[in-house]
This record gives sequence, structure tokens and C-alpha cells, in this order.
Amino acid sequence: MDKPKDPSIEHTQRALPHKLQQVCHTLQRLEQKMILIGHRSDQIALKMQQIRENIQN
Repeated sequence: MDKPKDPSIEHTQRALPHKLQQVCHTLQRLEQKMILIGHRSDQIALKMQQIRENIQN
């Protein structure tokens, strides 16, 4: 005999892929922001190095 399906389990099985997709999208956005922050940080470090070199010369 088959057990009757629990509606909450069915809902969880349908909702889980959607939640995972949302988490994946959020992580992708965070990764993009971190890349932009890293790039900006490199630009600032280069500018500071140029300023120090100008002061020393």
C-alpha cells in the first residue's frame, strides 16, 4: 500500500529548487559586487602609490 502523500513534503520539494535558484542568484550578485570592490580597491592603491612617488620626487 502506498502511503498518502504529505502536502507539506510536496510543497517543500517544489519550493526547494526555487529557493536554491534565489540563493544562487544572490551569490552571483555578491560575487559581482566583490569583483567591483576589488577593482576599485586596486585603482585606489595605484593612485595612492602615484601620490607617494610624487611626494618623494
